[in-house]
Amino acid sequence: MKYRFVFLSLLSVLFCQCSFEEPVFTLGEGDDVVLELRLEDKDGLMAIAFWGNGEEDFVGREELDTYDTYVFAFDSSGEGEYLIQAMTAEDTISYGGYVESGYTPKIVWTGGEFWVESFGFEYD
Repeated sequence: MKYRFVFLSLLSVLFCQCSFEEPVFTLGEGDDVVLELRLEDKDGLMAIAFWGNGEEDFVGREELDTYDTYVFAFDSSGEGEYLIQAMTAEDTISYGGYVESGYTPKIVWTGGEFWVESFGFEYD
């Protein structure tokens, strides 16, 4: 009986430590600005490109098939800009914005446009 209690206790602890969050694909080398992009509809999407203060990264078909959330982190000691491009067979749709160090914008791709969920500053 004692062994059963210990086993169930350890199993409970292990179960509680498991994360049920979706996996996130992380890009970029910086840490001043952390941009999050969530894909709600990936139909027709071939690739995504990220640019931020001279840093750039690219998500291809393999990553698009595996992940729904992407984080692009880049350095920005002061003011800066970012740009996201969603590429389909028919079009390339771009969205960009102004950022400063510490901003954490959250963007959603709805299948035909980008939607800003949060601009990512303290009083947002």
